[in-house]
Amino acid sequence: MDKKSLKVLEYNKIIDLLSIKASSSLGLKYIEELTPSPNYEEVKDMLEETSEAQSILVKRGHVNLGGIQDVSDSVKRAEIGAVLDPGSLLKISGSLRAARNLKRSLSPGDEEDFNYPRIQSLSNALYVYREIEEEIDNAIVSEVEIADSASPTLRSIRRGILQKNQAIRAKLNSIISSTTYQKYLQDAIISVRGDRFVVPVKAEYRSQVSGIIHDQSSSGATLFIEPMSIVEMNNELRKLKLDEQEEIERILSELTKIVGEVASDILSNQVILGKLDFAFAKGKLSLAMKAIEPILNEEKHIVDCIKSIQFADEILVIDDGSTDQTVPLATNLGAKVIPHPLNGDWSQQRRFGISQAHCEWILFIDSDERVSPQLAKSIQESIKGEPKAYWLRRYNLFHHNPATHGVVRPDKVLRLMPREGATVEGAVHETFISPYPQVTLEGKLYHYTYDNWHQFFEKFNKYTTAAANKYKKQGKSCSFLGDIILRPTWAFFKIYILQGGILDGKIGFLLSIYHMMYTMTKYVKLYYLNKSNGQL
Repeated sequence: MDKKSLKVLEYNKIIDLLSIKASSSLGLKYIEELTPSPNYEEVKDMLEETSEAQSILVKRGHVNLGGIQDVSDSVKRAEIGAVLDPGSLLKISGSLRAARNLKRSLSPGDEEDFNYPRIQSLSNALYVYREIEEEIDNAIVSEVEIADSASPTLRSIRRGILQKNQAIRAKLNSIISSTTYQKYLQDAIISVRGDRFVVPVKAEYRSQVSGIIHDQSSSGATLFIEPMSIVEMNNELRKLKLDEQEEIERILSELTKIVGEVASDILSNQVILGKLDFAFAKGKLSLAMKAIEPILNEEKHIVDCIKSIQFADEILVIDDGSTDQTVPLATNLGAKVIPHPLNGDWSQQRRFGISQAHCEWILFIDSDERVSPQLAKSIQESIKGEPKAYWLRRYNLFHHNPATHGVVRPDKVLRLMPREGATVEGAVHETFISPYPQVTLEGKLYHYTYDNWHQFFEKFNKYTTAAANKYKKQGKSCSFLGDIILRPTWAFFKIYILQGGILDGKIGFLLSIYHMMYTMTKYVKLYYLNKSNGQL
C-alpha cells in the first residue's frame, strides 16, 4: 500500500497508539517499520501472536519487560576486540538480566494451561548468561567506578594507595605544624597540584623550603611546593595510581572478552527482545481497545489462487499447520502440499519452498493473489527467453469490485525468477533476491483484500474509537462546524475528486464516503468524549 493511501487511512495514528505501548527502542523499531501486509500467513501469524500476548497479559496481569535496551553497537565492538567502558558493560549486563527475567516470566511454571506457542518459541530462544551478569555487576559499581572486589590485585593496589596517602599527609602535617616552617607558609594547609601533594609557601621564603615548585598563585605571592622529603613518596603514589589504571583496563578488557565470546547470542537476544516487546505492545493496545482477533479463512482463497496458475508444471503449497480444508482442496487441484512450520520467519519459509522446487523457474504467489490470463500468457512466454527476474504489477481489489484509485493503488512485486540464485531475506517483510537482470512483465496480478463489509466496518469502529481516545488524551478540542461538518466534506472531496476515486465507479464512491464517515465518526466520538465522557 502506497504512502498516500496510508495517510488517507490515518495509519500513522494507529502506529502512534502502538508506539506508546512499547517498552524499549528495540520494540519501537518494529513498530516504526510496520506496514499493512498482503500476505495471509504473515497476517495470521501476527494476529495469533497478538492474541497470545493479550491472553498472557490478562492471565499474568503483567509481563516484566524492564531493562530491555539496545546494546547492539557495544556488543559488536566487543566482538571485534575493542575494550568497552564501564557504562556499556553495565547496559549489557542489564540486557542479559532482562532476557533472563523475561524468559522466566514466560515459562509455564505450575500452570497447566499456560500454552502460548508463538510467544514461548521466542522466549525459549533467549540465551541466559547469569554468570556474565554477575561478573560485570560484581566488578562495576557505576558508569565511572570499578569495585575494589573486581580483583585481588586491584584491592591490594587501592589499599596501598590509601596507606600511601595517609603516610604523605602525616608527613606534611608534621611539616605545616612545625614552628620552623609556619612562618614560611601562606596557610597551614595541604594542597594538591597535578596529582602531587604540596604546601603553600610565601614567595619570599622560596629558598628556605627545599622542594619542587608545581604552581603559583595568580598574584605570585604564593608558591605551591612539593617538599623534597615527600617527593619519593609522591612518586610511589603516582606509580600506584598508574598500576590501578592498568589493572582497571585489564579488568575491563577481560569483561569485554567474555562479552565478545557470546556476542552472537547477545545479538540474537536483541532481536528476540525487540520482537517480544513488539508483541506485548500489540497485546497492550488490543486490551486498551477491547479488540478481538478477526477470523481469517484461507480455504476461501486457495482454490481460486491455484486455478489461476494451472499452467505451471509444478505447484507447491507450503502449509503452516492449517486446520481448515486447505490441504484437501489444494491436493484435489493437483498441488503438492508440504507441511513446514512458519515460526514467524517468512524468508525461511520462502527459502524452504525454493529448496523443494524442481523446475528451473519459480513464481512466488500468496493465496489471496490471482494471476490474470494476460499475466499467465506473459509468464509462459518470458520463461522461454533469457533468464531474468520479473516484477509483476499487483492490483488491490475486492472480490467483486475492482478499484485502482483513491485509497487503493497498484504496486509492483518481484515474484518471477529462475530458481538458480533465488533467495529471500528479511524475517517479516521479506525481500526477493535474484542475480539476474530485472524487468517488468505485462499483465496483472490481482490481490484481494477484504472479504466482506463486516470486516471492513469492524476496523472502522475500532480505529475511530482509538483516534478519538488519543485526541482526548492530547486535550484536543472539537468544533461541531469545523471538525464534524466541514472537515469530513473536505476529506470526501480530496479522495473522490483529487485522488481519482470517481474513476472507480460505485466502489470508488463508497470508499470515498467511507473515508468521509471515518473522519466524521472519530470527531463525533471526540466531541462527546469532551462533552459527556462518551455518553449520550
